[in-house]
Amino acid sequence: MAGIEIIEQVPVGSATLDLPKIDSLEALTLPIAEPPQSEGPNRELRIGVSSSLLRNEPEIHQALEEILNKHGGSLFVVAASSFWIEDAAIPLGNSQNQYLVSNFNRDNGFEMALKAVRSLDLPGLDAGQGKTVRIGYDGTTESMKSAQYLLAQGFEVEQSKFLLEGGNILHLGEKTLIGRSTLLINMEYHDQRGSFDPEQVKSRAAAGTWSEERMQEARAIADHHLSDDVSAEALDSYAREILAKIDMTREMIAEELNVPPSTLIDVSQDVFHIDMMMRPIGDNRVMLDDPVQMNQLLQETLNDPTLTDQQRTDIALSILPPDRLAERVAVLDRVAEQLAAAGIEVVRVPGTCQPHQENDPDAYLYPGLGVTANIMNGIIGTVPNGDIVYITNGTGIEPLDDRLRTILLNQGIDHVEFIEHRLLESEGGLDCVTIGEALPPPMPGSVSSVA
Repeated sequence: MAGIEIIEQVPVGSATLDLPKIDSLEALTLPIAEPPQSEGPNRELRIGVSSSLLRNEPEIHQALEEILNKHGGSLFVVAASSFWIEDAAIPLGNSQNQYLVSNFNRDNGFEMALKAVRSLDLPGLDAGQGKTVRIGYDGTTESMKSAQYLLAQGFEVEQSKFLLEGGNILHLGEKTLIGRSTLLINMEYHDQRGSFDPEQVKSRAAAGTWSEERMQEARAIADHHLSDDVSAEALDSYAREILAKIDMTREMIAEELNVPPSTLIDVSQDVFHIDMMMRPIGDNRVMLDDPVQMNQLLQETLNDPTLTDQQRTDIALSILPPDRLAERVAVLDRVAEQLAAAGIEVVRVPGTCQPHQENDPDAYLYPGLGVTANIMNGIIGTVPNGDIVYITNGTGIEPLDDRLRTILLNQGIDHVEFIEHRLLESEGGLDCVTIGEALPPPMPGSVSSVA
């Protein structure tokens, strides 16, 4: 493992530290200089993985290192306790001096963020290059202790206005995509805390115009909050207030990310975060999963004479039956329409496959049964010679991977590399276990070498 960069972990503070007293975080809010970096091909192919992944799943690290060495990219290792480093923090701006840290738990988001900061050493901290951490803050005494700890460790702490789901934000350059569950979580979070001005909500609800699709979604939410005998008029009125709050939430998130509200596009979700079903391949161009194409590809591959009997069985298990196919098509076609309406070019490709059994809809959770791969959850970037490289999950079945590679190469990608690993089969894709942003080289004093 010669030449691997290890960015040292921030030491956990002592309970006896003489921490500064903080009465509120209001005075700690600082402006974000620039929006998040694009996750499209125009970024440098410099990839980070966690030290936890290096220790526990070295095969993924080794495969990434070989691929990046082959194409002229680079790899670094961040001291982090979680595999899922992509969800830990979003570097903000080209200077990389500000980070938006994930909060996965609505009820105790600040503590979750603190855990992420403790386990993720942001590059350059030990070199005296100040780091700003912007965190969702719930106002509890424990939150104050957390803020005091961070300040004592040399961080500048900002109060974030929203709770982040790292894999649910994709920045394309001119536009930023966000999954609707993140909007709903934050709308509920602020609604419970009385953050919305009631008069402003009523005014915007009365003046707002929304599509029938959005109204139907809001009615479904409203239905959970109102009694069964509520009138249709009252249901619609409440639904309009929900949509007004969602719009206000979107504006608040856009302000925090320093992007125009009109360019923050919220989209429906298939199974989980949006980075599991789509991938930017240009400033205004997105690949989106098409389960119909995947079913057709699997059927076509079944006819390949080089398949083993086991491979043929596995592929057959991953062909979606009509009912499940229809469910996924309905959601993903709606996402395609939402992206197109926002002026984003949508390229449909066979992006994901997983086994399905009639009596066990969760069969995809069991690695080794059928074919499981998420081609969408990959890493894309440009190497020094100008070529675009795409690294993603493989199926381990050569005839199938060859067909998928050809499809990806037809999208303006110069090189496609597959990594097959059980962790990527059962839990998430390659993008989820890496930081793909073009981070600067670690500063002297913050890096040690592992021979």
